[in-house]
Amino acid sequence: MVLTWQAIARTIRGNQPTLVRFIDATWAPNLAQKKAETEKDSLLKGFKYVLQPYFGN
Repeated sequence: MVLTWQAIARTIRGNQPTLVRFIDATWAPNLAQKKAETEKDSLLKGFKYVLQPYFGN
């Protein structure tokens, strides 16, 4: 997660608009196969789980 965040943060520095898209099936393999995702098999769900306390929802 740290390397991903570092790459995103580099584009945000200087108050620049940033759009991040995760389009490779490696991020969410079950979703690519139209199956349910969990924190254990999806990097995106795992990121959401870990970061949830910082976003209030």
